[in-house]
Amino acid sequence: MAEKFNHAKNKIAVCGTHGKTTTTLLLCHLLNYLGQKVTCFAGATPKTNCYCADCVVVEGCEYKDSFLTLHPDDVICLNVECDHPDYFK
Repeated sequence: MAEKFNHAKNKIAVCGTHGKTTTTLLLCHLLNYLGQKVTCFAGATPKTNCYCADCVVVEGCEYKDSFLTLHPDDVICLNVECDHPDYFK
């Protein structure tokens, strides 16, 4: 997923502790409605109308540092609080 994301023309990551999936899917829907070809990675399953889209939106999850492989152009940070204490001591 990170490889497809990082090679896109426009890259947006949604991060935070609550609401990432909902916000990511709403943003993808809005961009699609506005006529953009959008690839959307949210939750466990990619929701997309094109895997070679100009715009890729991803739910940037921090668990096990998985979002460190993403290199977005823009970030939407919803909130910040202690989360995943099993991984982040």
